[in-house]
Amino acid sequence: LGVAVPSMMAMATSRRTGARALCTKQLEFGGGGLEAGLKGGEISSSCVSHLAAATAATATAGGITTSFRTGRWSSQSQSAASAASGMTSTGFAAAGLMVGGFVATLNQTPIQAEASSSSHRNVPIGRNEVADAAEAVAPAVVNLAVLTRTGGGLFGVRGGHDREGVVAATGSGFIIDTKGVCVTNAHVVRGAASTKLRVTLHDGRTVEGQVVAADAASDIAVVQLDEKRAPYPCVKLGQSDNLRAGEWVVALGSPLHLSNTVTVGIISNVTRRASDLGMGGAARARMAYLQTDAAINQGNSGGPLCDLDGRVVGVNTMKALGADGVSFAIPIDEARRVVTQLLDHGRVRRPYLGMKLLELNAGICESLRTSTGTPFPPKECERGAVLLPHVHPGAPADRCGLHSGDVIVKVNEKDVTGVQSVLDPLEPGKKVHFEVVRRDETTRKGFVRLCVVVQAEEMRGG
Repeated sequence: LGVAVPSMMAMATSRRTGARALCTKQLEFGGGGLEAGLKGGEISSSCVSHLAAATAATATAGGITTSFRTGRWSSQSQSAASAASGMTSTGFAAAGLMVGGFVATLNQTPIQAEASSSSHRNVPIGRNEVADAAEAVAPAVVNLAVLTRTGGGLFGVRGGHDREGVVAATGSGFIIDTKGVCVTNAHVVRGAASTKLRVTLHDGRTVEGQVVAADAASDIAVVQLDEKRAPYPCVKLGQSDNLRAGEWVVALGSPLHLSNTVTVGIISNVTRRASDLGMGGAARARMAYLQTDAAINQGNSGGPLCDLDGRVVGVNTMKALGADGVSFAIPIDEARRVVTQLLDHGRVRRPYLGMKLLELNAGICESLRTSTGTPFPPKECERGAVLLPHVHPGAPADRCGLHSGDVIVKVNEKDVTGVQSVLDPLEPGKKVHFEVVRRDETTRKGFVRLCVVVQAEEMRGG
């Protein structure tokens, strides 16, 4: 791979241009031009400092929100954001998230992943590593064409009339079962329940497909290919929870109607929060994406992102508009849970407790102790414990005995290491044991420790 080294002036100009492009928060779904169209004001370094202080003060009162309006983000602002009150981006992103957010926990046995025999291997990359990985996955990669009348407004790459006189909106997908179960993005097949779905295989064969179920919040859909044409080649699913920034990945799909296209890059970030991208909604707010610089363009949506072992670690879904090398994929661990629920229930059952969460760190804890003049939260909370800034009156969390200002330190006797460790065990109707520390309102100088049994309800209405 050749690396061009520009002059210092050109590099500075490039950085400023890239920052402006990124911070417009306009996201384009790879399957077809969906833009979030999120634009806002400007965050200065002083604003960030005030924001950090306000967050710490508001946390005590139980009213943290993260209604950030982002526009141009300068390098000075970024430095100030990193330094302000020692708060991490995770702390900011987690503030104000509903526990009714995107959680696809399962009662059933999930689709299994194949353990990588060479995970985090410390061996040189040979000239054929990328080619071998692509060769292993490619036979199971498909091109999906949603056939609809002109003006249907479907996402995907639009254009081209087929022999039936219709316009085809296209995207990519990959087969996970020899019987023809295919995974793609929900926005690729949106509106396809009552229309034809034409699936082109890697070898050029064309079969019919039917949408089994789709989940808009996670942007995952399941398509069943014609079972009479089985068996089909299928991919091997890997694991995304142990990925590291800097690992090589390969993206496959059909960008701009160019079938059987392979691009390569690295994992740029393993937990790019939806809130970092300006994506709202209770069910979507806590989604975390894999960020990659592998080229993902219109038509790549729904295609696989795989590691060098040829195992799928993500589902390509969108890119930053007006920027190269900034693309996003749904982690395969999340996709696997969603797919299993879609196959079992036809929908995703999400838990709802009705409370907001804030992941604590040393900086936030120190700010809280200073603002209240008490030793609360205790030192043990600095390692990823989760504060409840607000509990909605009458919600399941309230009825179970949780209070605004509580800090969750253990779930089912396991230490809490962040928001995700609180969300993962939750299932609608299942009892979960929370160990919390609560400020002692009697003396106002210490705290009490207690166990609360919570039971989440099923989230309704997305």
